[in-house]
Amino acid sequence: MNEFNIKWFDELDSTNEHLKKAILQKELASETVFVAKNQTAGKGRKQRGWLSKAGKNLTFSVLIKTTAPAETLSSITLTAGLAVAKALQSKNICAKVKWPNDVMVEDKKVCGILTELVGIDEAGECRLILGIGINVNMNQKDADNIDKPTTSLSILTKNSYNLPEILDEILAQLKIEIQKWKAQGFASIKNQWKQNCVHTDQLINITNIKGNLISGLFDGVSDLGELTIITDCGNSVPIIEGDISY
Repeated sequence: MNEFNIKWFDELDSTNEHLKKAILQKELASETVFVAKNQTAGKGRKQRGWLSKAGKNLTFSVLIKTTAPAETLSSITLTAGLAVAKALQSKNICAKVKWPNDVMVEDKKVCGILTELVGIDEAGECRLILGIGINVNMNQKDADNIDKPTTSLSILTKNSYNLPEILDEILAQLKIEIQKWKAQGFASIKNQWKQNCVHTDQLINITNIKGNLISGLFDGVSDLGELTIITDCGNSVPIIEGDISY
């Protein structure tokens, strides 16, 4: 058993927003999961839309409670990405993580993750929401209507999948990785993350939060989940937030 408290909804505007409201209204147990069969107004990083039609994809949000230091919290997004990639790999799908919040197959996005901090109580316990969207039974026509290269499990394997079964497999792997993250920090996970990264040995371009373009050779990630690159000058530069292109 995954020990997650899973609540299915026929339709929600956003699983993250619905879970956030529930958390603010009453005390919820860690690892409460809200899943929408149909999501009408989901969002990713920078308010990008993430829609999901009934039966097509998995859109769900997970409440994680932790006393980890504030500066380490962003690395939970990378941890969740690794969990998804490992779960897909167990189904013979060659999934790779892309910094900071995507899972890719054949250079196409199959999963996106949005982490939000809801609050910190008087004892210093943080309430985090992991919003995860996975393209499962999306067809090629729907994928072609998205403005970035996108794929799904069904497109990749020519099979149709049972969404609750996929959810259980993802949550089982997520529990393993989150337990490591809580007990030992991202430092215990970062080498595996790097081994499963789509950027390995690649020159990448990053548009940082100021809109500046920085180029360099992918070098890995720090103990806090920061991306590090080696510039033409040979300097190692940490990137806290940004978007990667090639």
